[in-house]
Amino acid sequence: MRRTTGSYTFRIAAVAAAAIGAAGGVVAMSGAAGAAVTVPCSVSSLISAIKAANGAGSGSLSLASGCTYSLTKADNTTDGPNGLPAITGSVSIAGDGATITRSGSAAFRLFEVQPQGSLSLSGLTLSDGLADNGAQGGGAVFALGALSVTSTTFSGNSAPSATGTSGGAINSSGSLSVSFSTFTGNSGQEGGGIFNQSTGAAATITDSTFSGNTATTYGGGAIVGVQGTTNVARDTFAGNHATGTAGGGAIDNDATVKVTDSTFNGNTAGTNGGGAIQNFGTATITWSTISGNGAPFGADLHNDPAPGNSMTVAETIVANGGGGGSNCSGSAAVIDGGYNIDSGTSCGFSAAHGSKSDTDPDLGPLADNGGPTQTMALAADSPAVNAVPVTVPGCSGGTDQRGVSRPQGPACDIGAYELVMHAPPPTIGPGLVSSFADYSRSCLDNSDFRWTPGNRLQLWACGAAGGADQRLELVPVAGRSGVYELRFATGASGGPFCVTQANISGAGPLVLGVCNAGTPGARRQMLTPIPGAGNCRCGVYYRFTGTGLYMDDWAYNTRNGATVGTYRFDGGRNQGWSQP
Repeated sequence: MRRTTGSYTFRIAAVAAAAIGAAGGVVAMSGAAGAAVTVPCSVSSLISAIKAANGAGSGSLSLASGCTYSLTKADNTTDGPNGLPAITGSVSIAGDGATITRSGSAAFRLFEVQPQGSLSLSGLTLSDGLADNGAQGGGAVFALGALSVTSTTFSGNSAPSATGTSGGAINSSGSLSVSFSTFTGNSGQEGGGIFNQSTGAAATITDSTFSGNTATTYGGGAIVGVQGTTNVARDTFAGNHATGTAGGGAIDNDATVKVTDSTFNGNTAGTNGGGAIQNFGTATITWSTISGNGAPFGADLHNDPAPGNSMTVAETIVANGGGGGSNCSGSAAVIDGGYNIDSGTSCGFSAAHGSKSDTDPDLGPLADNGGPTQTMALAADSPAVNAVPVTVPGCSGGTDQRGVSRPQGPACDIGAYELVMHAPPPTIGPGLVSSFADYSRSCLDNSDFRWTPGNRLQLWACGAAGGADQRLELVPVAGRSGVYELRFATGASGGPFCVTQANISGAGPLVLGVCNAGTPGARRQMLTPIPGAGNCRCGVYYRFTGTGLYMDDWAYNTRNGATVGTYRFDGGRNQGWSQP
């Protein structure tokens, strides 16, 4: 069920009334003439500087570096109480690490921008603004005019009971541009971070992070697009929530939304569904990674079945939904734009469009993988790698969420992350594979020199030249770029023999096995050597294909005969090895 529509009537009427008399509609941003005015570290100085800029028609202000401007009372009541003078001119504020915050018990937002005004913010933190007591939303900024934001943090702002409209941090009716910014811990009835209702210009939100924001009543834990177009590019949405009956844990779209090169992870929605995105309009999602979100239905994506609604998904990973729902839902089917991956079967992706259903994309955790926002890395052997032909728009000459150029191989990768393929390690051998877990140069060893499938592998003091029980080589697996077998270089009958997982469903010991690349059992033996990283940064890590498990010296045991097994990645020295 969709929310009641009464508030929409109020929204449209309020915006239309506010726009009356605004010559030419939305005013474009313009640079302030002359040098920036330095604002001393006091609230009275900031208020005076804004009034002076308004009076001059434009002004550029530079705040005191590191200063906290603590507002304790409202300056005016334009569209609800505001801590600072309403912006009527073209005002630019450079924060240089400064903070503007509401302090005390009085309820007021921080900024209000009139239709004829424009506000540019950079290098600033806006915190604890409160649009309440009849205010029309926008806990930090309520903008009827143009708003441009870069390198700014919005934290703890809220619009808990705003009248008609909401937006915990920003409520925008004019042109909106947000880049390289962070929204964290903001909340509102809808649009915990941003409420966009501009019909005159698209809202553009790029290279920014939304985390821990909440929609309490309707939807859009991070963003709600009520009117016009909302463009989302190279952004990360993590841990945002739409609670109760609200839907769209990250984004609730009621108009038009275009999402590209973005990552959604750990967002949740209430009974309206759509753990990451809920759609009641026209949604287009491309080159994105949507994984690990949760809702009772549409754990990742929900497309409402009302006539005219459409959701097109292309070059995107939709995976690992939780909260009781399948990855996708909605009787109006998701449109397969081609080259998608669904870890289940609910999205209706088709091989005829180059898409893959019931396929594990083999994603890493949300992490800093370079670029301004966090992403989920692809394993070298992920089915998403090199899966999009270069002829597909957005591949050749495009970039991923981090700004890495596409393609990095013969084709592009599905999702927001383009894997940079390092040159494969040379096929070296025979030689020793020694452990970095201790300083005694223990080596991977076939216990008791027994060439029998299932025989236990262990650590043992490295031989001077290495006998057949310690001499191994990396052998490429045909047709699998960057994937190898770790093979014992022995002429023992019944071989060749390979390092083999005894268990692929969880951590377990490593044993001897007959090499069987190309057969159904090959997953137990195929691995990818990864240059040392994490806490160790030594040697290489051996990651087994499709399992997320790594070759591991259990418990950092340094004695002869210690068991070698598999375990999830922890970056410790007990997972670092040499190459043969």
